[in-house]
Amino acid sequence: MPLQPPPDQFGTRGAAARLNSIRIRVGGLPTQPAALRRALSTEFLPVYFDAFEDERDWELRALRTAQWVARQWARREADLDQLLQAVYEATDDILGEVSRRAAPGSDRTDGSARRATVVGARIIAAVVFEYERARDSVTAFGARRRTEHEVLSALLGSGGSHGPTVHALADAYTLVAVRLSGAAPADVEEAFQRHGGPGTLCLLGRGGGHVVIPEYEPWTASATAERVRAELGGAGWLVVERGSVRDLPACRQRADILLTIAAALYDPGVYRPRDLVVEYTAVTTPSAVGRLVVMIDPVLSQPTLLRTLETLITAGGDRSRAARRLNVDRCVMDRLCLRIEDLTGQDLNDPNGLTTLGCALAAHSLCAVRPGER
Repeated sequence: MPLQPPPDQFGTRGAAARLNSIRIRVGGLPTQPAALRRALSTEFLPVYFDAFEDERDWELRALRTAQWVARQWARREADLDQLLQAVYEATDDILGEVSRRAAPGSDRTDGSARRATVVGARIIAAVVFEYERARDSVTAFGARRRTEHEVLSALLGSGGSHGPTVHALADAYTLVAVRLSGAAPADVEEAFQRHGGPGTLCLLGRGGGHVVIPEYEPWTASATAERVRAELGGAGWLVVERGSVRDLPACRQRADILLTIAAALYDPGVYRPRDLVVEYTAVTTPSAVGRLVVMIDPVLSQPTLLRTLETLITAGGDRSRAARRLNVDRCVMDRLCLRIEDLTGQDLNDPNGLTTLGCALAAHSLCAVRPGER
């Protein structure tokens, strides 16, 4: 059985922290010693849980969390000694209480204690290193970072090669296309900066945008996107696409199409290209796009039918659930579905028919963004 945090200290707060849903409020770390100590305890608590349970990415989480804390502190131009003292006290709070409640002498407890010691050492080392680097970057590396961000922004926007400057950038990047409802761009950016680490570039506006993270493995990038989405309330769609720096314009185009498909067909979540292969092929094949758009046109001209179809898709084809969401009787729902079937020729009881109509909606959305592709 995995070690559980003591209920009297952590309680529901510990469970929430384990899901990484607790976060420091926008504005950064507090400077008052007691408040800083509590904030750091909250930040590092999920890392220790992962270490105790030997999760595969606990070392990366320890590094990313420590880097984020150090950068936040460096931005305040506050003294490093104060931060280190608070880190020592916060980690002691976590270790002391959890160790006191653990069963002494067991192999699992001993192994967890050893990992916890490693966590503490790595957190301290990462905080010191990242704090100094963040302070130095204001002068020595500030211009270079701005140049990198300018080139990446231009690549995403125009598709140009930008000559030799590209060679100064990382070889590979992960691009995350974002569509989030109800989250301010500043909150989204802060979450990605926190979990993505140094070099993360956010190009976000109201409703979404793009985030570029250098040299991330796809599974790690997906985990980062999941944490960001959970931290922001779980609503919205994110698509993770990886490629070389010269492929960024094409990556952005693919990610945008995949994002449109995911939002049209599926529940909010994090998606990768392999999750949407069939749908992507359907809406990017010119002959298929034309047929799909013609198929869906009669539904688009009738708002009631369109709303019915969209609700049925998000309900996974469950007509009873869709009827409840629309606040109509099931018999009314059946009549509306029959009308959609008559107009499109697709069977809404067949998952393939529902997927086809979802692809048609996505194809129509893409044609609206890029006129002339019908």
